[in-house]
Amino acid sequence: MTVAYTLERAQIGDVTVLSLSGRFGQDAAEELLAKVTALAVGVGIVVDLSGVEYISSAAIGCLVQIGVDRGAVIAAPSEAVRRTFELAEVGAFLRILPGLDEARAAATGRSSRRGPA
Repeated sequence: MTVAYTLERAQIGDVTVLSLSGRFGQDAAEELLAKVTALAVGVGIVVDLSGVEYISSAAIGCLVQIGVDRGAVIAAPSEAVRRTFELAEVGAFLRILPGLDEARAAATGRSSRRGPA
């Protein structure tokens, strides 16, 4: 079976950035949740969606879970992903910011802006 996504992890200062690209479906959601679960509590988490072309309901559920449970910040969703977030009405549960730098700042507590980009 061909993998339709990539998930990369980078540590930038005191923030862990998990960057997804491709199709963010059930398999990617399970891998992302496992990576977040393995991180120490209190670590700033940013999920970079700049390379995501499609997002499933399972993936949205995963993002809401890690947003609520771990305070993860969502960075740079594409226009299509932003529209999907709006339709799913997840802005109340997620911090969604337009850029990676802004999301990293929010993940370290330097910003409290919440809501869609």
